[in-house]
Amino acid sequence: MRAFPDLLISVSRVITTGDVVTALFKVEGTQAAEYAGAINQEKHLDIDQAWRFVVGDGPDHRGHRLLVPGAALPAARREALRRDRDR
Repeated sequence: MRAFPDLLISVSRVITTGDVVTALFKVEGTQAAEYAGAINQEKHLDIDQAWRFVVGDGPDHRGHRLLVPGAALPAARREALRRDRDR
């Protein structure tokens, strides 16, 4: 992406409760060009965010299906991935 050439998105935690998935992550990078109407100020951004998704077999309220990678993995596989990530 030209506006943030050093963009880094780091997922710190994924929490699943039934059909609700919450992802906690950090977005960071240095603005190098205009983006979404914001002029380039060559400043480093460091933003913590949380996104919440509702997943399931059916469409969402707009008729779209939402697939979240890893949300449908068996619990044992999710735990193995979590252990590998935390090493």
